[in-house]
Amino acid sequence: MLAFALTLQSLELLSLWPRLRKIWGFSRAFQTMLWLRLAASLLLFFTAPEALIWFLLLTTIYTAMRFGGTLNGGSDYMTVVVLSSKLVPWGDVYLAVQLTLSYFVAGLVKVRQKEWRDGSALTTLTGLPAWMARPVLLWECTFPVVWLNHNLCLIYLAIGLVFHLVNARVLGLNRFFWIWLAAYPSLLGIQS
Repeated sequence: MLAFALTLQSLELLSLWPRLRKIWGFSRAFQTMLWLRLAASLLLFFTAPEALIWFLLLTTIYTAMRFGGTLNGGSDYMTVVVLSSKLVPWGDVYLAVQLTLSYFVAGLVKVRQKEWRDGSALTTLTGLPAWMARPVLLWECTFPVVWLNHNLCLIYLAIGLVFHLVNARVLGLNRFFWIWLAAYPSLLGIQS
């Protein structure tokens, strides 16, 4: 799943190249790096040596620096987290904790805002009915329960899959869908 997410990210950046070059003045060297990142992402389907993971991590960070921050927000951050988890001892635990915190903290931030509690933020952002905000807040704020039980974990991850699928469809956040999905096995690995 990680290889697919990184391949998709690389292809997106390369497809944006003509516009990026005009806006940010990107050089041919940067474009070459994107092509090398694509090749490394494809290679990840077959092998995952530490050097390859380091290359993908460093090119992800460099790309974010080149944009003066992340291009795609949370999905770029999660890409760094997933890749770095492959390089540290207890990487699955680290990734599972980061994944849990990503939902939990997002829920806490939203629940403090009136527009999320009354659903108007969800309607404004997505056009979805306001009543859907409460189940999203409940799911995010209670996400840490995944650590209690394997079946609960499966239910929450299934909801997460639907959550990210809807976000990908409605908001065009396909990068979020694939990179968060790439992080899900870490929670399942902790449960078994």
